[in-house]
Amino acid sequence: MFLGLDPSTLNFLLPFLLMLAIVYGALQMASPIKNKGANFIIALVFALFAATYQPAVDMINQLLPYAVVLFVVVFLLGFVWKGAKDKKVDFTLLAIVAGLIAIFLASPMGQDLFGMAPTSGPLSADNLAAAAGLLFVLIMLVVAYKSWGEDTKGLHEVKTGK
Repeated sequence: MFLGLDPSTLNFLLPFLLMLAIVYGALQMASPIKNKGANFIIALVFALFAATYQPAVDMINQLLPYAVVLFVVVFLLGFVWKGAKDKKVDFTLLAIVAGLIAIFLASPMGQDLFGMAPTSGPLSADNLAAAAGLLFVLIMLVVAYKSWGEDTKGLHEVKTGK
């Protein structure tokens, strides 16, 4: 039991809330209808339909863990990107966090997470491990690039006198 809710309630509630948020957000962004109440009612109808249609519920329940990971990664990348535009990001902290995530994924507990992935297909454990490694290398390249630019600014000013 999660939060005192039985699994059958969660089997309805999670797909319902996910579809409600996605459809309402899409309607608000696209704004084909300017009325927020009408957008909510449309999103509510789509969410109720999706939560009561068993093939949709099965698909959502199967993809939900991957969607959560994707949302977290996109949120973190957006946060870092916004901070990089504002020039307020400490890239040392980003490197430490990426290193800790890489160590966790290489640990036995991280390997258990990869073991929960399907054995074949695009989301297999091997593909997820390769994607995690690629993401780690990409983060290290961004950190190195941003840090290198900050360290050499003073040297450039001394050489050119500007």
